[in-house]
Amino acid sequence: MARLYNLATDGVKAKLAFHVCFGNRFGRSRFDRTYRPYFPGLLKARADQFVLEFAGRELSELDVWKEYGAGRELGAGVVDVKGFYPETPEDVAKRIRQVLAVCPAEKLYVNPDCGFGWSPRYMCNQKVATLAAGAALARAQLTGKAVAYRSGRPLRPTPGNGISHTDVSHQDHHQMMIPVTHAICIRLAAR
Repeated sequence: MARLYNLATDGVKAKLAFHVCFGNRFGRSRFDRTYRPYFPGLLKARADQFVLEFAGRELSELDVWKEYGAGRELGAGVVDVKGFYPETPEDVAKRIRQVLAVCPAEKLYVNPDCGFGWSPRYMCNQKVATLAAGAALARAQLTGKAVAYRSGRPLRPTPGNGISHTDVSHQDHHQMMIPVTHAICIRLAAR
């Protein structure tokens, strides 16, 4: 897998992230949902960041990242895109704190588990807004700074709410997904 990734990205001059996906066809996984067999070989990929699913698997295998991820950036999935449970900012903040036990804040980005290609738009909007609010809440809890967030509604970068334009970037999470599918990556540590 790492060899193919390196061949596909050879010569690319950009920050590269490698998402290891269990599949999401019609909201269903297509592969055995474990990362253990891929490590440590996966680390041969010339990726700046590894983007892994955790929320939909009850944060299982954080120990794999603790064992192999030292010094690497982690894009941790803290919002489940395959389930209809409407996470709260508190749910997301709790997951972030659990991930911080195995990954330092300066190496942690948080994002949905996968792309939202097969999810209803109302659910995507709610989950992305909750991701932003949960990240702001986690940051506030960790720094002791107050933060404003709105549950279930988009949180825009504004002075004083703990989210800045440099923290939030929209990017295609899966090139094979429909064009309206965007995921949000949020850097947890303040710059």
